[in-house]
Amino acid sequence: MRRPTGPMSIRRMSRRIFVLVLIMAAVVTAFGAVGYSQARQGLRAWEDFHRTTDTTRQLHDQLLSAFGYDGLAHHFQLYVLRGGRALQGRIESDRETINTVLAQLRDARPAEEASAAIEALQELADTYLKKATQARRMRTINTPPEQMHKDLTIDKAPAMAALTLLQERAGLDVPAKPASGKSALLVLFRSEMGLGGVIDLFHDYLLAAGPQMHEALLAHLDAAEAALAAYRTLPHDKSEAAALDSLTSFLATLREGAATVSEMRAEGADATALDVALQWDDAPYIAALDALEAGITADDSGRAEILSQALEGGAQLALVTSGLMALGLLALSLYVRHSLQRSAVIPASAISEAVHRLAQGE
Repeated sequence: MRRPTGPMSIRRMSRRIFVLVLIMAAVVTAFGAVGYSQARQGLRAWEDFHRTTDTTRQLHDQLLSAFGYDGLAHHFQLYVLRGGRALQGRIESDRETINTVLAQLRDARPAEEASAAIEALQELADTYLKKATQARRMRTINTPPEQMHKDLTIDKAPAMAALTLLQERAGLDVPAKPASGKSALLVLFRSEMGLGGVIDLFHDYLLAAGPQMHEALLAHLDAAEAALAAYRTLPHDKSEAAALDSLTSFLATLREGAATVSEMRAEGADATALDVALQWDDAPYIAALDALEAGITADDSGRAEILSQALEGGAQLALVTSGLMALGLLALSLYVRHSLQRSAVIPASAISEAVHRLAQGE
């Protein structure tokens, strides 16, 4: 006996449609979740890439280099100890670099507090140049380095506070995330080595040894070593590992040098004798810092590739999702058409045919 095609068939058809809609919703939701995950991955990659390649951050890194180790303060201290036209030229070059960087920072229209910090750094750069001119005159009359150091003392505290402020504004004061930690740690290391840091204090201690200066030097050495140790915990390549070994060895040499200064001072050695005994070649350590910079640049390139792949994957997933939704809706419409035809159109046609035949007396 043939099953009826009335309300029960329509109810059954409704259930099937409901199940199909649920399946489609589940599929679309799953693809949407994967697409969202891809988009979030791309966003994180972009944030990390932007954090370490932003122009302002690069300018701050240049500023630390120009003021600190192998920069203006370092070359000024060496000029007081040794003199020489080459160091004079490097002091002038450092000042020009600082002027260029500060001009670029001004072009960014910083807030009032940051603008004041920029001017404090400009004042320090100008002061170093003036003091270098005075040092040249003092060397012509054979003034001892210790006396020159005493007479040419520079108050670096305002400029150091200004550097700290600008680093905080640029997000470079602490290693906030593992992905950006290497960049922040390198800035931290440069800060500990530079203006008012290890190299500056080492030469201050060499020119005018004192217990407080010795304690400050050791504290900055500890902080610099801690920055390198933290850098080692992050992913790095062989060239970075070699650079870290070189810089760690350099810090150990400086620590031993500080002890040697104390011993030689006790024996009556002057600053010139100490400088001759403790001179080192800065080239390998500057090259090590450059290697760390290159490693960070390589990481940036890797994050840029991750960003590109994540965004491309998200776009492809969106395209696939749209296609599946279109096919699903087409299939659903065909199914509804077929079901309605079976449950309503065909029975209605049969009834109409029967009525027509009854009307004809059949």
